[in-house]
Amino acid sequence: MLLLEAAGLEKSYKGKCILKQSEPFQLFNKERIGLVGLNGTGKSTFLKLLTGAEEADTGYVHLFGTFAVVSQFEENSQIITSRSEGLWNLKGKSFETMSGGEKTRTQIAAALEQQPDILILDEPTSHLDMDGMDQLAKVLNHHHGAVLLVSHDRAFLDTVCTKIIELD
Repeated sequence: MLLLEAAGLEKSYKGKCILKQSEPFQLFNKERIGLVGLNGTGKSTFLKLLTGAEEADTGYVHLFGTFAVVSQFEENSQIITSRSEGLWNLKGKSFETMSGGEKTRTQIAAALEQQPDILILDEPTSHLDMDGMDQLAKVLNHHHGAVLLVSHDRAFLDTVCTKIIELD
Protein backbone atom coordinates (compact mmCIF):
# COMPACT_ATOMS: atom_id res chain seq x y z
CA MET A 1 0.00 0.00 0.00
CA LEU A 2 1.34 3.42 -1.00
CA LEU A 3 1.81 5.68 2.04
CA LEU A 4 3.71 8.65 0.62
CA GLU A 5 4.51 10.03 -2.82
CA ALA A 6 6.57 13.06 -3.81
CA ALA A 7 7.74 14.43 -7.15
CA GLY A 8 9.41 17.52 -8.54
CA LEU A 9 10.38 18.93 -5.14
CA GLU A 10 12.72 21.89 -5.17
CA LYS A 11 13.91 24.05 -2.31
CA SER A 12 16.19 27.07 -2.33
CA TYR A 13 17.41 29.30 0.47
CA LYS A 14 18.49 32.83 -0.39
CA GLY A 15 18.73 31.93 -4.06
CA LYS A 16 20.86 28.82 -3.50
CA CYS A 17 19.27 25.54 -4.62
CA ILE A 18 19.51 23.04 -1.76
CA LEU A 19 17.35 20.29 -3.19
CA LYS A 20 16.11 19.43 -6.66
CA GLN A 21 14.31 16.11 -6.91
CA SER A 22 15.00 14.46 -10.26
CA GLU A 23 13.12 11.18 -9.70
CA PRO A 24 9.72 10.56 -8.08
CA PHE A 25 9.77 9.12 -4.56
CA GLN A 26 7.30 6.56 -3.27
CA LEU A 27 7.16 4.91 0.14
CA PHE A 28 5.12 1.76 0.60
CA ASN A 29 3.97 -0.01 3.74
CA LYS A 30 6.68 -2.19 5.33
CA GLU A 31 9.49 -0.52 3.36
CA ARG A 32 12.60 0.52 5.25
CA ILE A 33 14.35 3.23 3.23
CA GLY A 34 17.64 4.83 4.20
CA LEU A 35 18.64 8.21 2.79
CA VAL A 36 22.37 8.73 2.46
CA GLY A 37 24.60 11.45 1.08
CA LEU A 38 27.28 13.89 2.04
CA ASN A 39 26.50 16.63 4.54
CA GLY A 40 24.69 19.48 2.83
CA THR A 41 23.08 17.39 0.07
CA GLY A 42 19.55 18.09 1.36
CA LYS A 43 18.66 14.95 3.31
CA SER A 44 17.12 16.79 6.27
CA THR A 45 15.52 19.31 3.92
CA PHE A 46 13.91 16.45 1.97
CA LEU A 47 12.44 15.06 5.19
CA LYS A 48 11.12 18.49 6.17
CA LEU A 49 9.45 18.88 2.78
CA LEU A 50 7.87 15.43 3.05
CA THR A 51 6.44 16.20 6.49
CA GLY A 52 5.30 19.73 5.69
CA ALA A 53 7.69 21.23 8.23
CA GLU A 54 8.92 23.34 5.31
CA GLU A 55 7.18 24.33 2.10
CA ALA A 56 8.67 23.34 -1.24
CA ASP A 57 9.27 25.96 -3.92
CA THR A 58 7.86 23.51 -6.49
CA GLY A 59 6.61 19.93 -6.60
CA TYR A 60 4.12 17.98 -4.55
CA VAL A 61 3.84 15.56 -1.65
CA HIS A 62 0.86 13.25 -1.18
CA LEU A 63 0.55 11.55 2.19
CA PHE A 64 -1.76 8.55 2.54
CA GLY A 65 -1.21 7.76 6.21
CA THR A 66 -0.02 9.14 9.51
CA PHE A 67 3.59 9.88 10.38
CA ALA A 68 5.79 10.61 13.38
CA VAL A 69 9.18 12.31 13.24
CA VAL A 70 12.35 11.86 15.27
CA SER A 71 14.59 14.85 14.53
CA GLN A 72 18.26 15.22 15.36
CA PHE A 73 17.67 18.86 16.27
CA GLU A 74 14.55 18.43 18.44
CA GLU A 75 15.15 19.43 22.04
CA ASN A 76 11.58 19.57 23.34
CA SER A 77 10.39 17.50 26.25
CA GLN A 78 8.23 14.57 25.14
CA ILE A 79 5.42 12.94 27.08
CA ILE A 80 5.65 9.15 27.14
CA THR A 81 3.91 6.39 29.07
CA SER A 82 5.45 4.55 32.00
CA ARG A 83 5.62 1.45 29.77
CA SER A 84 7.83 3.34 27.28
CA GLU A 85 9.92 4.72 30.14
CA GLY A 86 10.66 1.15 31.16
CA LEU A 87 11.28 -0.13 27.63
CA TRP A 88 13.69 2.68 26.83
CA ASN A 89 15.35 2.84 30.29
CA LEU A 90 14.07 6.32 31.10
CA LYS A 91 12.31 5.76 34.44
CA GLY A 92 12.85 8.55 36.93
CA LYS A 93 14.74 10.72 34.46
CA SER A 94 14.15 14.45 34.17
CA PHE A 95 14.33 15.81 30.63
CA GLU A 96 16.52 18.71 31.77
CA THR A 97 19.18 16.34 33.11
CA MET A 98 19.02 13.72 30.34
CA SER A 99 21.99 12.96 28.13
CA GLY A 100 21.70 13.37 24.36
CA GLY A 101 21.09 9.64 23.99
CA GLU A 102 18.33 9.67 26.60
CA LYS A 103 16.64 12.60 24.86
CA THR A 104 16.83 10.67 21.57
CA ARG A 105 15.32 7.61 23.28
CA THR A 106 12.50 9.81 24.59
CA GLN A 107 11.77 11.10 21.08
CA ILE A 108 11.79 7.58 19.67
CA ALA A 109 9.46 6.32 22.41
CA ALA A 110 7.05 9.25 21.87
CA ALA A 111 7.02 8.66 18.11
CA LEU A 112 6.35 4.94 18.51
CA GLU A 113 3.51 5.58 20.95
CA GLN A 114 1.67 7.39 18.15
CA GLN A 115 1.64 4.10 16.19
CA PRO A 116 2.21 5.97 12.91
CA ASP A 117 2.01 4.45 9.46
CA ILE A 118 5.37 6.08 8.69
CA LEU A 119 8.31 6.64 11.04
CA ILE A 120 10.63 9.38 9.80
CA LEU A 121 13.97 9.53 11.59
CA ASP A 122 16.74 12.07 10.99
CA GLU A 123 20.06 10.76 12.35
CA PRO A 124 18.44 8.72 15.15
CA THR A 125 21.70 6.97 16.06
CA SER A 126 23.85 10.09 16.51
CA HIS A 127 23.56 10.09 20.34
CA LEU A 128 22.78 6.43 21.01
CA ASP A 129 25.17 3.91 22.53
CA MET A 130 25.46 0.40 21.09
CA ASP A 131 22.62 -0.97 23.22
CA GLY A 132 20.37 1.89 22.14
CA MET A 133 21.26 1.32 18.49
CA ASP A 134 20.52 -2.41 18.79
CA GLN A 135 17.20 -1.70 20.48
CA LEU A 136 16.27 0.86 17.82
CA ALA A 137 17.16 -1.54 14.99
CA LYS A 138 14.92 -4.24 16.50
CA VAL A 139 12.03 -1.80 16.96
CA LEU A 140 12.33 -0.47 13.40
CA ASN A 141 12.52 -3.96 11.93
CA HIS A 142 9.27 -4.85 13.70
CA HIS A 143 7.42 -1.58 13.07
CA HIS A 144 4.03 -2.27 11.47
CA GLY A 145 4.38 0.50 8.87
CA ALA A 146 7.13 2.10 6.80
CA VAL A 147 10.42 3.62 7.96
CA LEU A 148 12.32 6.46 6.30
CA LEU A 149 15.60 7.36 7.93
CA VAL A 150 18.77 9.37 7.46
CA SER A 151 21.97 7.95 8.91
CA HIS A 152 25.69 7.93 8.25
CA ASP A 153 26.05 4.61 10.09
CA ARG A 154 26.41 2.01 7.34
CA ALA A 155 26.12 -0.99 9.67
CA PHE A 156 22.87 0.37 11.11
CA LEU A 157 21.48 1.03 7.62
CA ASP A 158 22.42 -2.50 6.54
CA THR A 159 20.62 -3.93 9.59
CA VAL A 160 17.40 -1.95 9.12
CA CYS A 161 16.92 -0.87 5.51
CA THR A 162 15.45 -2.74 2.56
CA LYS A 163 16.44 0.06 0.17
CA ILE A 164 19.02 2.86 0.15
CA ILE A 165 18.59 6.11 -1.77
CA GLU A 166 21.59 8.37 -2.25
CA LEU A 167 21.10 12.12 -2.50
CA ASP A 168 23.72 13.81 -4.62
